[in-house]
Amino acid sequence: MGLLNKKWLSSPPHDYELKKYILLDAIQHIKGMIENGEIYDALVEVEERLLQLYKFHGSKSALEDEMKILKGINLDTMSLDYEYPENLGEMSDIYKMCDYAIDEFEDLFKLIRKKWRDNSSKIKISEVPEKRPTKENGYAFIIGKNQEEILVYKYDTLVSNTDWKTMKLHKITSIDNQKDALPKYVESIEGSDNFRFWRIDHSLGHHNFEKGVFEIIKYNLFYKIIVS
Repeated sequence: MGLLNKKWLSSPPHDYELKKYILLDAIQHIKGMIENGEIYDALVEVEERLLQLYKFHGSKSALEDEMKILKGINLDTMSLDYEYPENLGEMSDIYKMCDYAIDEFEDLFKLIRKKWRDNSSKIKISEVPEKRPTKENGYAFIIGKNQEEILVYKYDTLVSNTDWKTMKLHKITSIDNQKDALPKYVESIEGSDNFRFWRIDHSLGHHNFEKGVFEIIKYNLFYKIIVS
């Protein structure tokens, strides 16, 4: 089946076992994404689903209040008496499934974060040829596991110093990783004194690079720029 529809929990049929089957199928699909190197896409999917589940869970009291029916006034306590429609029992199964789904996605989130940290530890970032903390724009040179080529990216002034996802790395070109290739390329950039330059080495594969390793590199680079 693949990934979950955004309304998978609230839409009919409200069958607990069916929804559990749909959920577990999606969980397996996301685990497959992780094993396939699509760590970032898996992270986005899990974050979005958790936010929806938390919101749904938080609306439980409000929804029950909307569904209750006024019966009358309790003369002994001088308070209003309410009753709930019969189909509220159906909602009970939905909230039970919501709790189950939250547990499953939180476990998945922990798995993704572990994979993320493991991959992050295999990335080394160094500024070349010197530190230029006053410069707001820059280039990133990603040198992959096979050491055969250098991927050249450019970034503009960061629009946020807290949200790494706002950072944009634009691929410029790729160059052969030959002796002195990197310094020669830096020298060829017009106005090179106005930029920062980052060399990024990693021992990770390039399988699904854009959906995994690249985003982790971007995350690491963002915070490297912020703190240095």
